[in-house]
Amino acid sequence: MKQFKWITLALLVILTLVLAACGGGGAAPTAAPTAAPAATEAPTAAPAATEAPTAAPAAGYTCGDPLGCVELGPGDPIKFGYALVTAGPNATLGQDSVRGMEIAADDMGNELLGHPIEIVGEDSGCSPEGGQAAATKLASDTSLVGIVGTSCSSEARVGIPILTEAGLSMISPSNTAPDLTDPAKHIYGYFRTAHNDKVQGRVAAEFVYNELKLTKAATIHDGSVYAQGLVNAFTENFEKLGGKVVSAQAVNAGDTDMRPVLTTIAAAGPEIVYYPIFVAEGGFITSQIREVPGLETVKTMGSDGIFSPDFIKAAGENVVGMYLSSPDFSAFGDAYQTFLKEHQAKYGEPPVSAFHAHAYDATNVFAQAISAVAVEDAAGTLYIPRTALRDTIAATKDFKGLTGNITCDPNGDCADPKIAVYEVKSATDWNPNVTSPMKIYPEAAAAAMTGPQMVDTYTCDDPLGCVEIAAGDPIKFGYALVTAGPNATLGQDSVRGMEIAADDMGNELLGHPIEIVGEDSGCSPEGGQAAATKLASDTSLVGIVGTSCSSEARVGIPILTEAGLSMISPSNTAPDLTDPAKHIYGYFRTAHNDKVQGRVAAEFVYNELKLTKAATIHDGSVYAQGLVNAFTENFEKLGGKVVSAQAVNAGDTDMRPVLTTIAAAGPEIVYYPIFVAEGGFITSQIREVPGLETVKTMGSDGIFSPDFIKAAGENVVGMYLSSPDFSAFGDAYQTFLKEHQAKYGEPPVSAFHAHAYDATNVFAQAISAVAVEDAAGTLYIPRTALRDTIAATKDFKGLTGNITCDPNGDCADPKIAVYEVKSATDWNPNVTSPMKIYPK
Repeated sequence: MKQFKWITLALLVILTLVLAACGGGGAAPTAAPTAAPAATEAPTAAPAATEAPTAAPAAGYTCGDPLGCVELGPGDPIKFGYALVTAGPNATLGQDSVRGMEIAADDMGNELLGHPIEIVGEDSGCSPEGGQAAATKLASDTSLVGIVGTSCSSEARVGIPILTEAGLSMISPSNTAPDLTDPAKHIYGYFRTAHNDKVQGRVAAEFVYNELKLTKAATIHDGSVYAQGLVNAFTENFEKLGGKVVSAQAVNAGDTDMRPVLTTIAAAGPEIVYYPIFVAEGGFITSQIREVPGLETVKTMGSDGIFSPDFIKAAGENVVGMYLSSPDFSAFGDAYQTFLKEHQAKYGEPPVSAFHAHAYDATNVFAQAISAVAVEDAAGTLYIPRTALRDTIAATKDFKGLTGNITCDPNGDCADPKIAVYEVKSATDWNPNVTSPMKIYPEAAAAAMTGPQMVDTYTCDDPLGCVEIAAGDPIKFGYALVTAGPNATLGQDSVRGMEIAADDMGNELLGHPIEIVGEDSGCSPEGGQAAATKLASDTSLVGIVGTSCSSEARVGIPILTEAGLSMISPSNTAPDLTDPAKHIYGYFRTAHNDKVQGRVAAEFVYNELKLTKAATIHDGSVYAQGLVNAFTENFEKLGGKVVSAQAVNAGDTDMRPVLTTIAAAGPEIVYYPIFVAEGGFITSQIREVPGLETVKTMGSDGIFSPDFIKAAGENVVGMYLSSPDFSAFGDAYQTFLKEHQAKYGEPPVSAFHAHAYDATNVFAQAISAVAVEDAAGTLYIPRTALRDTIAATKDFKGLTGNITCDPNGDCADPKIAVYEVKSATDWNPNVTSPMKIYPK
């Protein structure tokens, strides 16, 4: 189980970006966002916001923005403000964020829109008083374009109204208190790239209960918005899981003798003390806790508010073995490694706290929005309208930051939260990326795969029955995938993903060999029905990976679920399969929903290609109709028009009549998200039709295959294909590709190998969670419990992303890219043809 165990660990990771100490309140939003421009994805290591302003009136410009404009003469700096704690015991928290801003400016060449960048700010003290003072001073500076801050949620609560009233938008890199983005309290103009502590508190509770196996906890807060929010989130989740908070205590900011509170806690007999507070008070608690009778060996846990070398120094030797939750730096990707090198070169040390990358991202979000709304007049004066800037930040979507994919919700939460738990290994050394503390969770989640529950005897009372597997018999995974005909590479690709998943488990699960058996489902309703009927009769199967095509699924799902078989599809993408009104419980998918793929295709055509007239072709399948509908809806919302909507039949070979009808409508692009055979005929014939000699063409993941390249001929060169974004899959996927090449002598042949790998691993994790073994060595896998456990899958880190199943069976973390076919003879989507062009 070598490789599989590693992936499962990472897969169970509770991915949520932890941003320290934040919370805040205020009045209801003062204004809803106006129609803001859609934000485009920024490059990984430097902002997209370095291009010239799009509007430049020839003579002059009069600012009509309700909040006014920042006016900058030629050569004047664009000034970013900050309100961050830069002195006192929590100084490393703000210092860390200021450095993130400075590196972001460096990566822009310290220039934006032809103006130098200047970073100025105020120490906000990590207190309400400090937040008020800093906000008041910054609000008086009309030259500032926006504020990165605050560090602590208590500062934010008083600072937000002052800054937003002055027309300044504010993005916090480390406020995490839930009430700052509570719909009833959020003030429009406030945003954060930090996570919401509803996530961090939940992760802490799950770690304590599920990984440490502890059921009695004590909590301590310091009265701050941040600490109270985290304690509340931890308590709620811990008690939902079955744990109990046996003592809930508080200290005051400035307290130094923690023994009275700790003595009260000791009397309640906790197994762990959770204190998500700040450096000074956290240091006193940690340094004194072992002196209190009854707490000599109790476990301790804190959060990102004390994720700092200053805390390590303040806490002393007792810090060793303590757990800290904080952002999962290992999940930040390659661009973050570049950032770390820049940080070391610039400051001579690694980052000093948890929110450097979040501040980097906040600065880049500002820069992108500034670039989108700025106007320069003929005299060279640059105008940055404040309301438009605020609305553009609010519309930020799919911005690829260091910390993840940044998309702002209506309440200002923009983070892609990724949270880990670390164990402090040294009382003298601090480097969270190298030595101390060391990340242990999600890795610690490997405990979920240790083996079945052991009992003397077992009687299956599961409503759907149990799979019974005698000692030495295999655990059998079934599949219903297309493995013959023109679409064979689609199913072959998924079978191979299953096989590599089995290899990575050592071809063994719970002491039983793994066997993979299946049926060709034909990529048709008839094939799906036949395959499902045959598989449903095999009572030894634990579950089904499939189907390949949505038309198979529609008829196969009722048959398989009725037989008690859970089913996870690696490539069904039709929206109606998980429509709440149509979904059948027991069906899941690691594939994306085509509501996403259709939207991405529409945005690419309209925003990137700048085309406004499209024609569509579907083949009558559930898949193609779903994609055409999603494309059409989104394309027309953007302002485009579908000038011709046509259909062909499966089996058609002469596409010229349909193409002639399309040509008469004068489209700029023809979009046909169909399958290999019909897609090949359309592509090979389209240039023969007058009026379509140079029209652009686009397909989808149904033809993302070397068989399509062969069928389409030379006309395929220059065609666009949407498909999963393989470049976003991370380091584990690169390992998978090497295994694939070694096992099969070629790269993957279609789009859904990694999704099938993930589906197999989700099944394996769920089987391991519910299996029971009796004294005779018989393994029982209860089918209802298996189904429910799959449905509850949450934060499973797969090759394809973070897998969490919603109530309707959609489990994917959808990542879609657009590729351009570069060759009519060569196929390797990871190396040569097609090449990814969007997002760049």
